[in-house]
Amino acid sequence: MTRRLLLLLALAWLSLLDSTVMAQTAASNDAELSAREEAAKAKLAALRSDIDAAMAQQSSLQDAVKRSQADLREADQAVQAQLATQRALQAEATTQEAALRDIDARRAEAADRLQKQRIDLGKLLRSAFRLGQHQQLRLLMSQDRLSAAARVLEYHRYLQRDQLARVRTMLDELRELAALTEATRQQSDQLAQAMQAADVGRQALDEQRNERAALLDVMQSRVRDQDVRLRMLRRDEQALRTLLETLRDVFADIPKQLQSEQSIAAHRGQLPMPTGGPVLSSFGAALPDGRRSEGWLIGTTAGAAVKAIAHGRVAFAEWMNGYGLLLILDHGDGYLSLYAHNDALLREPGDWVNAGDAIAESGSSGGQSRPALYFELRRNGQPIDPRLWLKR
Repeated sequence: MTRRLLLLLALAWLSLLDSTVMAQTAASNDAELSAREEAAKAKLAALRSDIDAAMAQQSSLQDAVKRSQADLREADQAVQAQLATQRALQAEATTQEAALRDIDARRAEAADRLQKQRIDLGKLLRSAFRLGQHQQLRLLMSQDRLSAAARVLEYHRYLQRDQLARVRTMLDELRELAALTEATRQQSDQLAQAMQAADVGRQALDEQRNERAALLDVMQSRVRDQDVRLRMLRRDEQALRTLLETLRDVFADIPKQLQSEQSIAAHRGQLPMPTGGPVLSSFGAALPDGRRSEGWLIGTTAGAAVKAIAHGRVAFAEWMNGYGLLLILDHGDGYLSLYAHNDALLREPGDWVNAGDAIAESGSSGGQSRPALYFELRRNGQPIDPRLWLKR
């Protein structure tokens, strides 16, 4: 009986011990799970913080790039405005030079006429003197010729007065021309000073633009993530494609206006180059970001004329991110030609142009490191190899 009781007590104690151990084990497991959960939450929070910081930094860099692009756009447009001012001053200078040449010609002609009048007056005075010396007495001694002598003398006096009046008029004209010449030369001097100041201003704007382009390069170099860089490029490309879709045959009257001989398709392989210079990057060439070129990059000099390749109408003429000062011509039937990285645009949307007309001045807008023209030819939004269309 005693042994049985002890056995029961032992079993009961073991059962209690197992329950205690199990409870302690369960509590230990719950604590471990809770600790792991808290660690995971902390790690997730840290990761979220890192992601937020990275996104904020990326957003800050992109904002800085946008500001730099806006500054560069402003500088490019300022250069274009300055070029327009210089062209206007040059045109005015040409007009002033023509006016001076005209005044000089008039002065020379007036001087020649004055010299002739002086010679004629001298002859008249000598004739009157001889008449008074040799003939006046004999004429007066003949009563029947008295009236004739009076008429001759009166005629000489009339001629003298007329010649003197002409000489005075010519002297007045010469004085007036001299004053006009002086005033015109003063205007020319002022114009020359204005042109010099405009040139200095252009140099300052070029320096400012170069500084902003350099700053943009620095900011873009800080966007080191290739995916971010590629997305930016894809965005620019998509923006251009969207623009091209919007502009496709934007002028519905173009097909009606075009004659068959003016159609761009009729001149395939014979279209003129948009500007002189070597092709630095051809259609389909690999670009640094992994894309393929959809046009030509043509090396040129700053200010070189950019000309329309065919008859058409200006559909777009404005600064565009990634392309600088961009001009797009609509040639009808779905054909568009694009001219990018210009320093100055000479035409406005809606203007008609013919093949060979100057439409822009080449340059390096949009952040280009050197003057070059980026040219594309598209049909229904799809790029076409210019090699098949242009005559080099």
